[in-house]
Amino acid sequence: MESPHIEIEKLTDLVVGRVSDLETKEVSAHLAGCPTCAILKMRLEKTIGLMQSDNLEEVPSHTFERTLDLFNQRPLVFNNEKSSIVKKIFGIIESATSGMTPVFGLRSGQPELTQQIKLSADEFEVFLQVSQKEENFRVFGELFSRIIANQAILRNSQVVLTASINDLGEFSFTNVKSGIYQLVITLNDVAEIEFPEITIG
Repeated sequence: MESPHIEIEKLTDLVVGRVSDLETKEVSAHLAGCPTCAILKMRLEKTIGLMQSDNLEEVPSHTFERTLDLFNQRPLVFNNEKSSIVKKIFGIIESATSGMTPVFGLRSGQPELTQQIKLSADEFEVFLQVSQKEENFRVFGELFSRIIANQAILRNSQVVLTASINDLGEFSFTNVKSGIYQLVITLNDVAEIEFPEITIG
């Protein structure tokens, strides 16, 4: 069945100004009534803007291609009706690095960057950047998904931290103490992604 959403290639052409005036009007009309494509366009604008900035290192080709593959995957479809049953999706840690050099094509904006962690679960990917301030840590995260997420939770047996996820899939936790945590991301209140055993610090 043909997808009701705009292809990412056409959205990219719109962002960089490679479409005609007629196509621009047609795509803009679709975006006005489709939050999914509108959110994807905002993320493309952010990514392309960062790639074009003078002080950003070039994004590795494999990272850019992986991002395109992620957005081109068939999205999950949830029933609009409220349900008392929450779907659980369990994720894994794909990689974790230590050091000052940004990876994954993301900016940290923090000089004390100490960790970068890549997480995945089905068609979802999450990138975490951990920076240290005095004895505590700040955890910045970005979720790559077509599904709108509303909340991120970082917890262990001693503390539960919550953060809202914005339209760009970004969230952050401050004053995080070193330890082992579980990260939970809620999707439209009908599904949760769980990532266990994340070491901070």
